[in-house]
This record gives sequence, structure tokens and C-alpha cells, in this order.
Amino acid sequence: SGENVYPDELEDYFAEMPGVDKFTVAGINTGKPYEEIMLVLRLTGDADEGLFIFVGKLADGVDMSTAENALLEQIEKLKNDPIDEQELQKVKNKFEITFLYSQYKVLDRAMNLAYFDWLGNVDLINNEPQCYAAVTTHDIKRVTNLTFTPQHCSTLYYMKK
Repeated sequence: SGENVYPDELEDYFAEMPGVDKFTVAGINTGKPYEEIMLVLRLTGDADEGLFIFVGKLADGVDMSTAENALLEQIEKLKNDPIDEQELQKVKNKFEITFLYSQYKVLDRAMNLAYFDWLGNVDLINNEPQCYAAVTTHDIKRVTNLTFTPQHCSTLYYMKK
């Protein structure tokens, strides 16, 4: 649509969205003068693993079918293309900083404790940064190939009148 959108702007917007627990905004190098942005959200409200939503806004003149096919193409790239170790490390670093920052405010600490208590193990709060740090590119490939399959997919089109 000719509009510059930066990952930080998306992060600010989705950080305030009700029901969103954790998310990652990633630029995908397409070899073009710009990068495509993919946003991966994990919704709250359920402790089930593998609950993800991919969100996109249609550019003017793009129909749903074209957009869905483009999204499926990006998911296939995520499943099949190599993951850059340096990019993964950036995500890990950002998570660790966000996590540590969330421990400074009493309210955020209390909410984190309540969340882990709700999950059934409040001690997980002490290990969460180490769990993220231990994720490898192989882990991501394994999980994306198990999770992002047609039989695990539900699609919702949200359109204006």
C-alpha cells in the first residue's frame, strides 16, 4: 500500500491487544528493496501448546485468496528455509530484556506469578529465560513442521461491509 510499517510500531500496537500473551514481529528478507513483515501471536486464555494466529491487513486491491496464498507461502518458508542463528539470537535477547524489565514493576511481577500459578507451576517463572535461551533453530523447524499443517488450521476472514 506504499506505507512504511516498522516492527516496533506493530509491537507497540499488538502489546496492547487484549488476549495476546506473547508475540514476535520478524522481518523476512525477500531480496527486494523492502522486507516483508510476519507477525506471530500466541493467544492467551488456554494453556494448550501450539495455539497461534497469523494476522495480516490486506493492501488495497488484494483479495483474500491472494493474501491467504501469500501467508501460506511465508509459513512454508518458515518451515523449510534455514533460520539465521543471528536473527534467532536477536529474538532471544529481546525476550530476555523484556522479561527482565517485566520483573521491575510489582504489578507485572504479580501478574507473571499469577500466570505461572495458573499454568500449574509457579517455579516456571524462574526458568523462563533459560527455556527461551535453550531454543535452537532445529527446535523451531521441528515445531513448525508439526504445528503448521493443514489439519491444524482454522481460517477466519474478518471483512468490512
